[in-house]
Amino acid sequence: MTQPQFRLMERISFPGELIRNAVWLDDGHYLCLTVSPDGARVWMVDYETGERSLFISASFFGEHIAAFPECLNLAWSLSRSRQYMFLHWPDSAGQNQWRLLDISDPPFFVSKTFDPPGGMNIHDILFSHDDRYAVFSNDSYAQGSAVSMLVLDLENGSETWRISTHDLSFVRRIWWDDFAPEARCYAAVELQQGEFQDLPGLAVLDIGKQTLSFDSARVGMLMGDSAEWGMVSCFMSADQPDVPYFIRADIPGHGDNMQVPLSDAPLDLVCLDEPGLILLRNTLNYSISQLWLIDMLQGDKLLVSGDSEHFETGPAGRLLIVPRGSNELHVMQLFLPEEGRTVQ
Repeated sequence: MTQPQFRLMERISFPGELIRNAVWLDDGHYLCLTVSPDGARVWMVDYETGERSLFISASFFGEHIAAFPECLNLAWSLSRSRQYMFLHWPDSAGQNQWRLLDISDPPFFVSKTFDPPGGMNIHDILFSHDDRYAVFSNDSYAQGSAVSMLVLDLENGSETWRISTHDLSFVRRIWWDDFAPEARCYAAVELQQGEFQDLPGLAVLDIGKQTLSFDSARVGMLMGDSAEWGMVSCFMSADQPDVPYFIRADIPGHGDNMQVPLSDAPLDLVCLDEPGLILLRNTLNYSISQLWLIDMLQGDKLLVSGDSEHFETGPAGRLLIVPRGSNELHVMQLFLPEEGRTVQ
């Protein structure tokens, strides 16, 4: 081995069921959301043994969330502490529907809901690292909402802040700043203060102060992530048509503005624990999603999966990959060049 690499360790199949997504529940277990003509269900799988047990039943989904066939389009996000599960899906009329479940005390699940501002069509959520705040994002392509983003205080069960569609809208991506001392998140947006931009702009949302600002030094930024070793951002190129995207890394002790070119549109970006290593999912011809391991220190790119509809990083270099339209989950492990050792 001369490069870090992910290796396939196991394939977990769910015969007769379509896997919608998979996430880590804790160090030793992960959850799989599956759908079938019987409905949707969530399985809990033991990482060491592969044994599975029912975490949320199809009857619960059918009664409280979505029944077949609407459940076929279910998507989810889990909060950092795995206390909340946010489920969303388009109904038969094409409208976005959603539920927020408190899953902290299984099998007793509490459905939390509220009436969003008039016309707001919630399609995404961002949880703070301590699960204190939830930032809801509006579907900007659905007309009629004067509110683009809504911040709730989950601890107090109260609304904290509304951001108007005039101030920012057409949100491409939202992510949390895990290393800021205050509650702060970022958004890549195409509309700022009532005007569309040629390139996406970076909006900075200070939750505590309820202030919105724009970072003029990071025009064209599409998404970002950070780790203890540094910060990584993905940009749209303004003047290089042959290289439409690039990744920039600022790693103390190694250098700033380290760049790796990208030829295809990025979809997800995650920093791994090992310095300089990131996972990036892109779209190939807007049909197939690939997953790449990128070493920012060396400038190397290594294909992890040629078909990755969803992926989830876990403890000790573990990785879950859900191929598109599959009933099979791929469990992978990161190996490092030093005598082929695994990540601890």
